[in-house]
Amino acid sequence: MSEVLKRLLATTVFATCAVAANAQENNGMGAVAEMPAQSGQALEVPPGTSVRYSAGQSIVLGAAAQPVPEPLPLPAVPVQPQAASVRYSAGDSIVLGAPAPATPVQSTKAAAPQRTFGFSQGAVIPLAGAFGDSVSTHIGINHGSLVERNGLVNTSPAGLVGLFVIKAGIIYYFDHQPRKIREAGLKATAGVWSGVTMNNLLLIAGATNPISLVGGLAFGAYMYHREGLALAKEAAAQAASRSATAP
Repeated sequence: MSEVLKRLLATTVFATCAVAANAQENNGMGAVAEMPAQSGQALEVPPGTSVRYSAGQSIVLGAAAQPVPEPLPLPAVPVQPQAASVRYSAGDSIVLGAPAPATPVQSTKAAAPQRTFGFSQGAVIPLAGAFGDSVSTHIGINHGSLVERNGLVNTSPAGLVGLFVIKAGIIYYFDHQPRKIREAGLKATAGVWSGVTMNNLLLIAGATNPISLVGGLAFGAYMYHREGLALAKEAAAQAASRSATAP
């Protein structure tokens, strides 16, 4: 019986020492409590005690978990309405859906006067004056009482023909110039060579020099005016043709 008591006493002493040692170890390291994680809420436990969340991380009690701020939405950028247009390389823009007006080919052709052998209808009076000057000069030179006073003029038939060709070239040049230069050149050539033709015809008819000069000037002024009327009529016909062919 004494042997059983000895063993029971030894077992009791050993268990008591083990419990005391375990309690001392817990007091030195601090207690650990297993608690569920709650975002943004501090747990009231004694200082120095750590809490372990279900996710496995441990934090010091007393410091609340900071909530993650949600990102602010970006401000909406106002979209300006864009005009539906297309820009070409010359810098012009047209609205899409409206086709660009096509330039009619007929109106471009109608803007230029009709020509025969390169001369327009407006060059008829100047050509007639140049031809009349050459012919009247040839007739006057063959007349016994008339002499060409201009030494630069070749009075032979070939020379008079060449002189007419030169005058026709001058008329051709003016006939292909812009509108203002063309009108001024054609009216001037019509007045001058028509007046010289009338002067030659009056001399051939036996008129004296002052009368032939006055008659030539008057006839030249008249043909100058007639040429202006012919050019105005030509311009009116071209304008009517453009308006008729316009879309």
